[in-house]
This record gives sequence, C-alpha cells and structure tokens, in this order.
Amino acid sequence: MFEINQDKNVLKVTGGAGGPEVDKFAKKFESLVKGEDKVIVIDLTNAEFIDSHFLGLLIYNHSTLKKEERQLIVVNDNDDENFINKVFKMTNLYKVLKIVKKYPE
Repeated sequence: MFEINQDKNVLKVTGGAGGPEVDKFAKKFESLVKGEDKVIVIDLTNAEFIDSHFLGLLIYNHSTLKKEERQLIVVNDNDDENFINKVFKMTNLYKVLKIVKKYPE
C-alpha cells in the first residue's frame, strides 16, 4: 500500500513494493516528482519487501530530481538485518541515495 502526505511531500510504503504494486507506486511517485517541492521523502519504515523495479524507480527519480537541484530522501529506520537494508547494501545504493533513519526537519 502507498500513501501520500501532500503537506510533507512524503510517500509512505507499507508491506511489499514489488510486482504489480510497483506500478501503483510509480504513479504516486510521479505525482510528487511533477510538483515543485525541493525535497521528496519516501518512507520505507513499514515496507517489508522491494524489488528491482522499485529500486529502478528510486534511482531514476533520484537522478531526475538531482538534475533539477531537488532532493530525494529515503527514510528507513529498520535494523541492519532488515531485508530492505540488505538490498541497499548489496546494491551499494546507500552510497547513491540519501537514506536516513528519521524524517528530515
């Protein structure tokens, strides 16, 4: 499930983000990217699974926002043994994306 908090430009991911669910995520993500906010936050705190298509969307939109001098922040306060953290480490995306444990102020 995906939920947008328009006031804070936050897209919360709950449960799995893989397969056909990613298309729903992509549409919601696109609506935030089309806006003019300087920072967009993807909250993965309650996410249990992400797949390569989801990762591709993160990377693509990170690049798009960066070109426009905007920023993508990923919130993930799960422990290091969490599946999502393992994926970020295996793919070295923690070196590319800004991943934080708490919402930015």
